[in-house]
Amino acid sequence: MVQRNRPVQILLVEDSPGDSWLIADILMSGPIPKKILTMSEGSRALRYLRAQGEYAGSLRPELVLLDLNLPGTTGLDVLREIKKDPDLRTLTVIVLTTSDANADVNAAYDLNANCYVVKPMDLTTFTEAIRGIEEFWLRVALLPGAGTRHFPGSSAEGAPSTGNGPVARLCENAPLRFQMAARNGTHSRTGALTRRRLRLSRRPSFGLR
Repeated sequence: MVQRNRPVQILLVEDSPGDSWLIADILMSGPIPKKILTMSEGSRALRYLRAQGEYAGSLRPELVLLDLNLPGTTGLDVLREIKKDPDLRTLTVIVLTTSDANADVNAAYDLNANCYVVKPMDLTTFTEAIRGIEEFWLRVALLPGAGTRHFPGSSAEGAPSTGNGPVARLCENAPLRFQMAARNGTHSRTGALTRRRLRLSRRPSFGLR
């Protein structure tokens, strides 16, 4: 297992407040120290990763969790920009999305996503999937080192941002239970599912769309 002497820096790019809150909450409950910064817009995430504007001096994260269905600059756009940028392309990017469409899965891997995870429909399986990401990517795999830029300690857009709990390259060589990308059709989920997750988790809700 990977030994760490400082928190893992994670950037979560997710526009659903409910999913963002739940993902951060599950990760925060894990055993490996971590700092999580959440953002709901792809363009803002890119400014952060490039340390531009208000994010000058920000620290490069070790792990990026990226939703595809973002407003404006989509998740695939963000992934494309990351992987073509010499300063960012070694970032470990896990696509974490509702879409199991073959077109999305293939497009993400064509753009060199490190892994593609479909968000499960029920709370228990969803929790297991997030814990599986932590177990493999933060405890088993070795990720490229974090940068030297300053990382804001604990800010978020509507979700917990800091906590304790793991790092880098899954997919083809990982155990089957971590290979979450289904390739047989598509499904869509609505805010009702997010509300159901929050209700089942018995946590307070906040401004769901």
